Amino acid sequence: MLLERQFEAELGYADLTIDVVPAADDQARLIGVKSKEQVLRIRRLTHDSTGRGIDYERIYARLDAMQFRARLGRW
Repeated sequence: MLLERQFEAELGYADLTIDVVPAADDQARLIGVKSKEQVLRIRRLTHDSTGRGIDYERIYARLDAMQFRARLGRW
């Protein structure tokens, strides 16, 4: 995986926060919605196997363009 090669670290886990927020002007323009229109925001902080945060990203998406799928393993 790219992150593992880039940081020479084994991936451990990621923390996700998913919510709906009003789009800022620049975000709205980029994804084709009106300013202040509600959009999906996904924030993800990926950690290596020691718990160190190695990658943070924010993703904004139109609500009509999203599909949520999950595979839930047994802990």
